[in-house]
Amino acid sequence: MKDDLFSRFVQESPDAVLITRLEDGCVVEVNEAFLRLTGYRRDHLLGRTTLDVGLWVDPEMRNRLATQLRETRAAACVTFHLRTNGGEVKIFEASVQVIAFGGEPCVIALDRDVTDRERAAEELRSTHEMLRATIESTTDGILVVDNT
Repeated sequence: MKDDLFSRFVQESPDAVLITRLEDGCVVEVNEAFLRLTGYRRDHLLGRTTLDVGLWVDPEMRNRLATQLRETRAAACVTFHLRTNGGEVKIFEASVQVIAFGGEPCVIALDRDVTDRERAAEELRSTHEMLRATIESTTDGILVVDNT
C-alpha cells in the first residue's frame, strides 16, 4: 500500500518529479509532468545518467548539488538550467531530498519551470537599470507624479 501511494504521488504530481541515484545521477523514475516539460521520452531517460543525456546545461552544478546532498540530505529552492530534448534551455527551481529508493540512496527532485518568471524578472531589472541610468545622466530636472 505504501509503495503504491508513493508511486501515485510521483506520477500524479503537478510538479515535475525526477528520481536519480545520488552517486551517479542515473534516472530511476520520472513522471509525466517532467517528460512534458523537457520533451524527453521515459525510455530515453530511465537507466541513463542525467549527464549522459545532456540534461544539465552546467554539469558541474549537478556535481556541486550531489556533494551538498551527501552532507545535508536536502535542499530547497535550488535554481538550475536544464536542456530540453529539443535543445531549449529552461530554468528550474527545485526542492530535492535524499531518499532510499530500491535499496539505495536516491535524490527525488520536485521541479518547477520558472523560465518565464526569471526572464520577466530580468527584463524588469534591465528596464529599472536603464531608467536609473537615464535619470542619473540627465542634467534637466525630473518631476515624478503619482496619480494613484
